[in-house]
Amino acid sequence: MQTGLIPSQDKLVLHACSRSPELATNPDNKLIRVEPIIEHVRNISRELFQPYEKIAVDERIVKSKHKWSGIRQFMKDKPVKFRIKLWVLADTITGYTCDFYVYLGKNRIQITNLSKGLAYSVVMNLMPSYCNQGYRLFTDSFYTTLNLINDLLDQKVYTIGAVRGNSTAKPGVFKKNDGWEKFAGRGDFRRHRENRFLTVQWKDCKVVTIVSPIHTGSKVSGCTRTLQARTGWKNRL
Repeated sequence: MQTGLIPSQDKLVLHACSRSPELATNPDNKLIRVEPIIEHVRNISRELFQPYEKIAVDERIVKSKHKWSGIRQFMKDKPVKFRIKLWVLADTITGYTCDFYVYLGKNRIQITNLSKGLAYSVVMNLMPSYCNQGYRLFTDSFYTTLNLINDLLDQKVYTIGAVRGNSTAKPGVFKKNDGWEKFAGRGDFRRHRENRFLTVQWKDCKVVTIVSPIHTGSKVSGCTRTLQARTGWKNRL
Protein backbone atom coordinates (compact mmCIF):
# COMPACT_ATOMS: atom_id res chain seq x y z
CA MET A 1 0.00 0.00 0.00
CA GLN A 2 1.31 3.43 -0.88
CA THR A 3 1.17 5.69 2.15
CA GLY A 4 0.87 8.74 -0.09
CA LEU A 5 -2.67 7.67 -1.01
CA ILE A 6 -3.82 7.59 2.62
CA PRO A 7 -5.39 10.84 3.88
CA SER A 8 -3.54 12.48 6.74
CA GLN A 9 -6.73 12.60 8.80
CA ASP A 10 -10.19 11.08 8.80
CA LYS A 11 -12.55 12.77 6.39
CA LEU A 12 -16.19 12.16 7.19
CA VAL A 13 -19.10 13.11 4.95
CA LEU A 14 -22.69 13.21 6.23
CA HIS A 15 -25.11 12.29 3.49
CA ALA A 16 -28.73 13.21 4.22
CA CYS A 17 -31.41 11.32 2.35
CA SER A 18 -35.18 11.17 2.70
CA ARG A 19 -37.67 8.39 2.08
CA SER A 20 -40.56 10.81 2.30
CA PRO A 21 -42.84 10.80 -0.77
CA GLU A 22 -42.93 14.60 -0.45
CA LEU A 23 -39.48 14.70 -2.08
CA ALA A 24 -41.03 13.67 -5.38
CA THR A 25 -44.18 15.76 -5.06
CA ASN A 26 -42.55 18.91 -3.68
CA PRO A 27 -39.06 19.27 -5.17
CA ASP A 28 -39.11 23.00 -4.33
CA ASN A 29 -38.62 22.23 -0.63
CA LYS A 30 -34.86 22.67 -0.34
CA LEU A 31 -34.71 21.46 3.27
CA ILE A 32 -36.71 18.26 2.99
CA ARG A 33 -33.68 15.99 3.50
CA VAL A 34 -32.54 17.73 6.68
CA GLU A 35 -35.87 18.89 8.13
CA PRO A 36 -35.94 16.14 10.83
CA ILE A 37 -32.50 17.23 12.07
CA ILE A 38 -33.43 20.92 12.01
CA GLU A 39 -36.68 20.34 13.90
CA HIS A 40 -34.88 18.19 16.47
CA VAL A 41 -32.28 20.93 17.10
CA ARG A 42 -35.01 23.57 17.38
CA ASN A 43 -37.03 21.51 19.87
CA ILE A 44 -34.00 20.73 22.01
CA SER A 45 -32.91 24.38 21.97
CA ARG A 46 -36.27 25.47 23.36
CA GLU A 47 -36.34 22.74 26.01
CA LEU A 48 -32.83 23.15 27.42
CA PHE A 49 -32.89 26.85 28.26
CA GLN A 50 -35.46 29.34 29.51
CA PRO A 51 -34.35 32.80 28.33
CA TYR A 52 -34.16 35.83 30.58
CA GLU A 53 -36.62 38.70 30.30
CA LYS A 54 -34.96 40.34 27.29
CA ILE A 55 -34.81 38.54 23.95
CA ALA A 56 -34.04 39.68 20.41
CA VAL A 57 -34.79 38.71 16.82
CA ASP A 58 -32.12 39.16 14.18
CA GLU A 59 -30.45 37.43 11.27
CA ARG A 60 -27.39 35.23 11.59
CA ILE A 61 -24.97 34.38 8.82
CA VAL A 62 -23.45 30.91 8.35
CA LYS A 63 -20.51 30.67 5.99
CA SER A 64 -21.05 28.09 3.28
CA LYS A 65 -19.00 26.63 0.44
CA HIS A 66 -21.58 24.24 -1.00
CA LYS A 67 -23.02 25.01 -4.43
CA TRP A 68 -26.27 23.28 -5.23
CA SER A 69 -28.63 23.54 -2.25
CA GLY A 70 -30.62 26.50 -3.59
CA ILE A 71 -30.49 28.34 -0.24
CA ARG A 72 -27.00 29.80 -0.40
CA GLN A 73 -26.70 33.54 -1.01
CA PHE A 74 -23.93 35.53 -2.66
CA MET A 75 -23.35 39.04 -1.31
CA LYS A 76 -20.30 40.58 -2.93
CA ASP A 77 -20.11 43.55 -0.53
CA LYS A 78 -20.21 41.47 2.66
CA PRO A 79 -17.23 39.96 4.54
CA VAL A 80 -18.82 36.51 4.15
CA LYS A 81 -19.75 36.44 0.47
CA PHE A 82 -21.18 32.91 0.24
CA ARG A 83 -23.56 32.27 3.09
CA ILE A 84 -26.75 30.78 4.46
CA LYS A 85 -28.98 33.17 6.38
CA LEU A 86 -30.86 32.18 9.52
CA TRP A 87 -33.62 34.04 11.33
CA VAL A 88 -32.74 33.74 15.02
CA LEU A 89 -34.47 34.36 18.35
CA ALA A 90 -31.77 34.77 21.01
CA ASP A 91 -31.38 35.62 24.67
CA THR A 92 -29.73 39.05 24.97
CA ILE A 93 -27.70 38.23 28.10
CA THR A 94 -26.16 34.88 27.18
CA GLY A 95 -26.51 34.98 23.39
CA TYR A 96 -28.18 31.56 23.50
CA THR A 97 -30.19 30.69 20.38
CA CYS A 98 -33.70 29.85 21.55
CA ASP A 99 -35.15 29.20 18.09
CA PHE A 100 -34.26 29.72 14.44
CA TYR A 101 -35.40 29.38 10.83
CA VAL A 102 -33.43 28.87 7.65
CA TYR A 103 -34.11 31.65 5.15
CA LEU A 104 -35.32 30.13 1.88
CA GLY A 105 -36.10 33.27 -0.11
CA LYS A 106 -38.91 35.81 -0.18
CA ASN A 107 -41.19 33.68 -2.34
CA ARG A 108 -41.11 30.57 -0.13
CA ILE A 109 -44.48 30.24 1.57
CA GLN A 110 -42.94 28.46 4.53
CA ILE A 111 -42.43 31.74 6.40
CA THR A 112 -44.01 34.46 4.24
CA ASN A 113 -47.35 35.98 5.27
CA LEU A 114 -48.25 38.03 2.21
CA SER A 115 -50.84 40.13 4.03
CA LYS A 116 -48.42 41.49 6.65
CA GLY A 117 -45.00 40.96 5.11
CA LEU A 118 -41.95 38.79 5.50
CA ALA A 119 -40.60 40.43 8.66
CA TYR A 120 -43.92 39.99 10.49
CA SER A 121 -44.07 36.30 9.55
CA VAL A 122 -40.51 35.66 10.69
CA VAL A 123 -41.07 37.12 14.16
CA MET A 124 -44.47 35.51 14.71
CA ASN A 125 -43.12 32.09 13.70
CA LEU A 126 -40.31 32.40 16.25
CA MET A 127 -42.41 33.68 19.17
CA PRO A 128 -45.23 31.17 19.93
CA SER A 129 -43.35 29.50 22.80
CA TYR A 130 -42.67 32.86 24.48
CA CYS A 131 -46.00 34.70 24.24
CA ASN A 132 -48.11 35.65 27.29
CA GLN A 133 -45.06 35.55 29.57
CA GLY A 134 -44.07 39.23 29.72
CA TYR A 135 -40.94 39.06 27.57
CA ARG A 136 -39.30 42.19 26.19
CA LEU A 137 -38.44 41.71 22.54
CA PHE A 138 -35.81 43.89 20.87
CA THR A 139 -35.87 44.30 17.09
CA ASP A 140 -34.10 46.36 14.46
CA SER A 141 -35.87 48.55 11.93
CA PHE A 142 -36.41 45.71 9.44
CA TYR A 143 -38.92 43.99 11.73
CA THR A 144 -40.65 46.89 13.50
CA THR A 145 -44.11 47.46 12.03
CA LEU A 146 -47.38 48.63 13.57
CA ASN A 147 -49.04 45.26 12.93
CA LEU A 148 -46.24 43.41 14.67
CA ILE A 149 -45.94 45.53 17.81
CA ASN A 150 -49.72 45.65 18.29
CA ASP A 151 -50.23 41.91 17.83
CA LEU A 152 -47.34 41.06 20.15
CA LEU A 153 -48.55 43.48 22.81
CA ASP A 154 -51.95 41.75 22.74
CA GLN A 155 -50.02 38.58 23.62
CA LYS A 156 -48.05 40.31 26.42
CA VAL A 157 -44.82 40.61 24.47
CA TYR A 158 -43.39 44.12 24.78
CA THR A 159 -41.53 45.09 21.61
CA ILE A 160 -38.82 47.75 21.74
CA GLY A 161 -37.50 48.43 18.27
CA ALA A 162 -35.85 50.86 15.90
CA VAL A 163 -38.19 52.38 13.32
CA ARG A 164 -37.54 53.25 9.69
CA GLY A 165 -38.56 56.60 8.27
CA ASN A 166 -41.42 55.15 6.22
CA SER A 167 -42.55 52.54 8.76
CA THR A 168 -46.19 52.23 9.81
CA ALA A 169 -44.94 52.21 13.41
CA LYS A 170 -43.71 55.80 13.08
CA PRO A 171 -46.38 58.30 14.23
CA GLY A 172 -47.68 60.84 11.77
CA VAL A 173 -46.35 63.82 13.73
CA PHE A 174 -42.80 62.55 13.17
CA LYS A 175 -43.38 62.05 9.46
CA LYS A 176 -44.18 65.71 8.88
CA ASN A 177 -41.40 67.73 7.29
CA ASP A 178 -41.17 70.30 10.10
CA GLY A 179 -37.42 70.81 9.86
CA TRP A 180 -36.58 69.20 13.20
CA GLU A 181 -34.37 66.49 11.73
CA LYS A 182 -32.43 69.07 9.74
CA PHE A 183 -31.83 71.65 12.46
CA ALA A 184 -31.60 69.49 15.60
CA GLY A 185 -28.19 69.34 17.22
CA ARG A 186 -26.42 66.22 18.31
CA GLY A 187 -28.03 64.97 21.51
CA ASP A 188 -31.38 66.71 20.93
CA PHE A 189 -34.46 64.52 21.25
CA ARG A 190 -38.24 64.64 21.11
CA ARG A 191 -40.99 62.23 22.12
CA HIS A 192 -44.61 61.48 21.31
CA ARG A 193 -47.11 59.06 22.83
CA GLU A 194 -49.84 57.67 20.63
CA ASN A 195 -52.28 54.97 21.76
CA ARG A 196 -50.24 52.35 23.63
CA PHE A 197 -46.76 53.29 22.40
CA LEU A 198 -44.13 55.91 23.13
CA THR A 199 -41.95 56.99 20.20
CA VAL A 200 -38.66 58.77 20.85
CA GLN A 201 -36.39 60.43 18.30
CA TRP A 202 -32.91 61.71 19.00
CA LYS A 203 -30.13 63.12 16.88
CA ASP A 204 -26.86 61.22 16.88
CA CYS A 205 -24.81 61.09 13.68
CA LYS A 206 -28.27 60.76 12.14
CA VAL A 207 -31.81 60.73 13.49
CA VAL A 208 -32.69 57.53 15.38
CA THR A 209 -36.30 56.55 16.10
CA ILE A 210 -37.32 54.02 18.78
CA VAL A 211 -40.79 52.77 19.73
CA SER A 212 -41.70 51.14 23.06
CA PRO A 213 -44.87 50.25 24.99
CA ILE A 214 -43.21 50.19 28.44
CA HIS A 215 -40.95 53.25 28.65
CA THR A 216 -41.79 56.81 29.64
CA GLY A 217 -40.50 59.93 27.95
CA SER A 218 -39.61 61.77 31.15
CA LYS A 219 -36.35 60.02 31.99
CA VAL A 220 -33.08 61.20 30.47
CA SER A 221 -29.92 59.14 30.81
CA GLY A 222 -26.44 59.55 29.41
CA CYS A 223 -23.87 57.13 28.08
CA THR A 224 -20.17 57.27 27.37
CA ARG A 225 -18.61 56.72 23.99
CA THR A 226 -15.03 56.10 22.98
CA LEU A 227 -13.68 58.80 20.67
CA GLN A 228 -10.29 59.19 19.08
CA ALA A 229 -8.40 62.30 20.17
CA ARG A 230 -4.95 63.60 19.28
CA THR A 231 -3.51 61.99 22.40
CA GLY A 232 -5.32 58.67 21.97
CA TRP A 233 -8.73 57.20 22.68
CA LYS A 234 -10.90 58.85 25.34
CA ASN A 235 -14.28 58.18 26.89
CA ARG A 236 -16.71 61.08 26.68
CA LEU A 237 -20.28 61.53 27.84
